[in-house]
Amino acid sequence: LPALQALSLLNNKFTLGMSNRFAARLQKEAETLRAQIRRAHQLTTGRPPTVTELADLEKYAQQHGLPNLCRVLFNLSEFTYMD
Repeated sequence: LPALQALSLLNNKFTLGMSNRFAARLQKEAETLRAQIRRAHQLTTGRPPTVTELADLEKYAQQHGLPNLCRVLFNLSEFTYMD
């Protein structure tokens, strides 16, 4: 993604709202943060996270919260583009 497009997607009001709603959904569907991250990754990419991805995503979510992690996942190329 070009830099301006990526920033627009990351900070878009719609993306912010959907990130909050997605995080709320994940909290209802899975009890632990790790399970929520696994579920989020599966839903956004269509595959489970690797061990390294899970560790990195868990660290990010602990520092910045689940809604912010959802924003990151929404901006992954795997989510944004279809192969």
